[in-house]
Amino acid sequence: MTINTETSSREVILEAAERLMAERGYAATSISKICAESGLPVGSVYHHFGNKAGILEAVLERGTRRFYAQLETLTADPALSAMERMRSYYKNAPEIVIDNRHYLSIQRDFLAGADTALAALLDANNRLVTSTLARVIVPAAAEAGVPDPEALGARLARLSVTYAIGAMLLSRFEPDLLRAEMAPLLDVVLTAITAAAPQG
Repeated sequence: MTINTETSSREVILEAAERLMAERGYAATSISKICAESGLPVGSVYHHFGNKAGILEAVLERGTRRFYAQLETLTADPALSAMERMRSYYKNAPEIVIDNRHYLSIQRDFLAGADTALAALLDANNRLVTSTLARVIVPAAAEAGVPDPEALGARLARLSVTYAIGAMLLSRFEPDLLRAEMAPLLDVVLTAITAAAPQG
């Protein structure tokens, strides 16, 4: 079996950088610390990323792809009804947040005071998660008979993202506390769908 050393050295650097930036913060994570953590020479870092800002951008892009790919698996079972898919999504999302806590922690740290390019990237990430959630909520709302499932789905998706960010901040990504903080969110969404559906 042949190992692609270009790919593997890049991934090793990104793993090290993501962990260090989450634990110490971006400013306190130097390229020399990333090299020490990854066990790779400084030339390898510059070859792949150019500078520290390039590493950060690659860490966030990689984290975004991984995080949303995992979220998509929560709704991949075609045998489930729309409501069952939504329940599965909300029930299992905390585990995916926990798995991606380093990436999300870095994102959280840049929500305030980010430079223009990074702010645009974070804004795009938030729009992506909101649209992903809307695609889960809208079919469940339609299945429940909500008259305007798109509008309700969009509102509940924004509420869910805001709620989840608050849960991450309050729990500091401690797994049991994060699960407890996020647990009521499904009930909030279900209550809103039930209230909007025609009462028969």
